[in-house]
Amino acid sequence: MHSKKLAVCLLLTAALATTVFATACGEDAGGGKTVSVVLSEYKVAPSVTSAAAGKVTFKVSNKGAVAHELIVIKTDTAADNLPVSGLKVAEDKAGKVIGEIEVAKGKSESDTWELTAGKYVFICNIEGHYKEGMHAAFTVQ
Repeated sequence: MHSKKLAVCLLLTAALATTVFATACGEDAGGGKTVSVVLSEYKVAPSVTSAAAGKVTFKVSNKGAVAHELIVIKTDTAADNLPVSGLKVAEDKAGKVIGEIEVAKGKSESDTWELTAGKYVFICNIEGHYKEGMHAAFTVQ
């Protein structure tokens, strides 16, 4: 009798640990993915470099001294090779813009978008920021 209770307790403990681990690694309770992104001068730093297709919530924190933005673009072009016009990425030629989150200095914002399998690039397209290195590659499987 005690061994059955022990087995049940061990299974419940394992299930709870898996849930806690998945939450800590970015899984939502609803099955979607949460990706934290830190923006600063002059970096775009996502917490992970890939996610499963479906709803993805981006929690974006601006740790920089100036305003930044996160623009998510679906494209096969390398993150550091997007078409540029002047001091900004030519978004209309870079690929499909999925969404944009503007973040004031010291603030955090979030949004959720449906992402399909493919390659993506995260950029800050405030004048000059992309050329300074504010881009990161991301893959959706």
